[in-house]
Amino acid sequence: MESSFEFQTVHDSGGVRIHCLPTQKFKGVGVRYYFHNRLEPDATELSLIQSLAKRGCEGFPDLRSITIHLEELYGSSVGLNLSKIGERNLFVGRLSFAAERFLPPRGAGLTDRLLDFFDALMTKPVGEAGEYRSESFEQERLNLRRQLEGLKDDKDGWAHERFLQTMYPDEPYGIHEYGELERLSSLTNPQVRTRLDRLLTHAPLDIYAVGDFDVKAITARLLAGSCVQGPKDDEPGPPVAHPVRPEQIVIEESEVEQARLLIGCPVDLTDCTEKDYVALHLYNTLLGGGMFSKLFRSVREEASLAYSVHSSLESHKGLMMISTGIDAEAFEPALALIRKQLEDMAAGRIGADEFSAARETVVGRLRSVPDSPGAWSHQHLERMLAGYSFALGELPSRFAALEPADLVAVAPRIRCETIYLLRSPSA
Repeated sequence: MESSFEFQTVHDSGGVRIHCLPTQKFKGVGVRYYFHNRLEPDATELSLIQSLAKRGCEGFPDLRSITIHLEELYGSSVGLNLSKIGERNLFVGRLSFAAERFLPPRGAGLTDRLLDFFDALMTKPVGEAGEYRSESFEQERLNLRRQLEGLKDDKDGWAHERFLQTMYPDEPYGIHEYGELERLSSLTNPQVRTRLDRLLTHAPLDIYAVGDFDVKAITARLLAGSCVQGPKDDEPGPPVAHPVRPEQIVIEESEVEQARLLIGCPVDLTDCTEKDYVALHLYNTLLGGGMFSKLFRSVREEASLAYSVHSSLESHKGLMMISTGIDAEAFEPALALIRKQLEDMAAGRIGADEFSAARETVVGRLRSVPDSPGAWSHQHLERMLAGYSFALGELPSRFAALEPADLVAVAPRIRCETIYLLRSPSA
């Protein structure tokens, strides 16, 4: 990985940061807008906003006209979604388009035309008098209702949501990034439109541009955009501190063929150094990040106690989560074996082969990240939000330099707290 393949923060003022990575590695350009919001119940409004934007805007009043316009812009694409990082609910705009130097003369100005379109999509939705078009609003509210109600049909997803609500009953992290069904029923059209105005005016904004472009030109154009204007002064702030609580076991029942066992381990991020940050990610990979991991080999392969097992790390909130699919009667032996793997990690019972496999896996994944402009942008944003200054290109070498003792050193930061089991009533 070239050390020069790094973002330049070319603008940082008034709640707006612009990060550019000019490169001829790609023949196109990718632009990402990240509007920062607190993770709050008004995630429901944000969810409606991103779906209503696709319903039309000034000059392009419906999905058909939007599709035709993007095709005319040499197959450019625009997408919107919500992304949860810690207790931030990011409203994300994704743009992808051809670099102008590869286009015929009539393609000149493609960047301006697509950014103009994105501005209209965000700031000029179809409607009047401070409201969305009534028919569109009701249809998207119905679609969101079906989506939220459908969470129960995805048993893995439902277990995950119930686990988070159980572990974080009074913290924003327990809120789903697409909102709450109860709130949806009472929302009015003007309320959602007002939330859009607040998003555009007050949400701090990070913009990433990756590809073949002139940095000064694209920076000037981005700063001229309508959705960049405003004080951008509603900074979400750090996550709520999670209190130390005694371990709890929560068992719930639903019509499931396979029980789901989830274990929540708060991670103490107090005075967490850059080396600790990297070591925690490798710890997670060795614990449950692949077929070489301790959990996979011991719980699934050797003891045959689980259909699936893996761990994940949310380093912004400070949560390591172990997820398994098991037969309900295997709950106690599976839990005991999982505890043993955590004890082995803390005691330094780490084999040379499994450690090397975990480290090589992480390094390999990191070296492939620059092949995706979106993933590279997201990695940079996550590192920046975590408050670490090392360059992204340094990450592979930092992981490669770790030793088993570094994982043992961060193990005391991790403790089991919430053990959640979703099983069938007949189990």
